[in-house]
Amino acid sequence: EWAKFSRHFARVAKELPQTVQPSGENRASVSAQAVIADVRGFLECELIKVLGLKAGQPIPGRRGFFDMGMDSLTSVELRNRLQSGLQIPLPSTLTFKYPNLDTLTAFVEREMASTRNSGALSSNKAGIELDNEAGEHLDALMDEKLEALEKMMGGKGF
Repeated sequence: EWAKFSRHFARVAKELPQTVQPSGENRASVSAQAVIADVRGFLECELIKVLGLKAGQPIPGRRGFFDMGMDSLTSVELRNRLQSGLQIPLPSTLTFKYPNLDTLTAFVEREMASTRNSGALSSNKAGIELDNEAGEHLDALMDEKLEALEKMMGGKGF
């Protein structure tokens, strides 16, 4: 859920040292990185569902979808799920042209930026709609990232 993500993110961002806080030109870069991370997380969740992988199992960025068990039917299913969730048109050859998570993330981000620039994307957090399972997976990933950040900051609580 975006509400839970926003609460976690706001809490962490507020507690970061001032030198880490983005300002001016850097803020746009950090914002773009956050969108890419959200897109990648969404794509990863959908791949896990379509391929029947264990929830929370990381997907290597360069590992081919077809090497992980994707076939033509699951390829169509993934495209349809992504197109519906992202609310952007995607080519029928999506998984053949962009056969791994890294290339697919880059493509989807470019398409979303293009759609955003044309004003066709809804204002609902880049158009991504998560179901409960995907939301729970992202919550778990966010919790892991927050724990790692807390450890990196010397165990200081937020």
